[in-house]
Amino acid sequence: MSGKKKNIVIINTVPVNGGDEALLMGTLQGIKDHVSNPQINVLCRDPILTRGNVKGVSFDWDWELVHRRNPERKSQSLFTIKKRIRAFLDKKLNVPFLNKYSVMLGTMAERRVYSILKNADLILSGAGSYLNDFYGYAGRMETLRFIDKRLKKPYIIFGQSVGPFWKQEGFPDLKELFEGSRFIHLREAVSLDHLKEIDFAKDHVQVTNDVAFYLVPSHALAPKGGDSVKNIILNFREWPYQPENEKNLEKATALCSFLINQGYQLTFLSTCQGIKGYIDDSLFANKIVAELDETQRESCHVIERKLSLRDFIKVLGEQDVYIGMRLHGAILSLLAGIPALNIGYEDKSKGVFSELGLDPYTFRYENNIEDWKQETTQFISDYNSYKGRIEDIRNKAFEKVTENFKFLEKTLNES
Repeated sequence: MSGKKKNIVIINTVPVNGGDEALLMGTLQGIKDHVSNPQINVLCRDPILTRGNVKGVSFDWDWELVHRRNPERKSQSLFTIKKRIRAFLDKKLNVPFLNKYSVMLGTMAERRVYSILKNADLILSGAGSYLNDFYGYAGRMETLRFIDKRLKKPYIIFGQSVGPFWKQEGFPDLKELFEGSRFIHLREAVSLDHLKEIDFAKDHVQVTNDVAFYLVPSHALAPKGGDSVKNIILNFREWPYQPENEKNLEKATALCSFLINQGYQLTFLSTCQGIKGYIDDSLFANKIVAELDETQRESCHVIERKLSLRDFIKVLGEQDVYIGMRLHGAILSLLAGIPALNIGYEDKSKGVFSELGLDPYTFRYENNIEDWKQETTQFISDYNSYKGRIEDIRNKAFEKVTENFKFLEKTLNES
């Protein structure tokens, strides 16, 4: 490659979530390893909150959150006047909102993000799981349509789980979104099935693995010694999108009581906690502990603060096993060298674990409590055999996800 800087923009990130932070750090490292002289900008849901918690990265607003909006609440009266002028230009003079003259009337943040996207050589719709009917994707669609139709910039659906989709009225928009992508990197085959369900089957789709595994060389810890389980790290979350969520507190409490009665020490830690204004699973952990007997609570420790990525992995590595609902809690546990059992609330969990060859170590949160206990008992009994596979599992995942960055490098070379 030439010495000219390549401008890469990563959009749709939420790195205040520790799992998404791991995905972003893996993405940034992969770009730096495979692209000569990259200029990288990261757009996210809340750059103000994110800048205070994730250092060393240039963050700004996602386009759908800043276009014709004033997310920073600066000069609100002036913004309102300009907004009305833009509406007049659109309706009376046929000057659309995406016209450069209309954009000039936008906020400083909108003009800044417009410039970032306009100068991009390649845009990555960042790794994670946000294109599904649980969360909705209208805003993401707005941004990708703008990138494709207005700016005519190439974009890649990068390291994602997609679906499930059940709202058929949205299928045409989804197919447009996926069709416009230069390439689609999925982290598991279940997402490929979701694409087929909306009648989308193209050659520019590849299944690799979770981008957080690109952190293996820089962050992985050796599996710890010892041949028995004493200390268990857990997390549970509320999942409001399905009615079975109401039983999560009851089942989580019953499982913790079951484990404590067998002599295990429990520590609660989540990828989502300790940040005011964002989801905090430690609140749910404290509810669980409060439901236990007073003597059982003595076997519990809830970590409530947010940890840096390295400190998070270090704390995981001090435990023996992980049991939890957060998928990246499980993935980062593998990086920390400890076996992980994932209680899945989306089918992406089964998909990722299947790609890793760990099918027996994930189950659905809707299962009854006896299933939770049985799955956990079998997992703990497999402790030594599972631990012996971890280095091979994560090294293969690293090699697989490296394919994403090789394609990215090829795409930039051809542009």
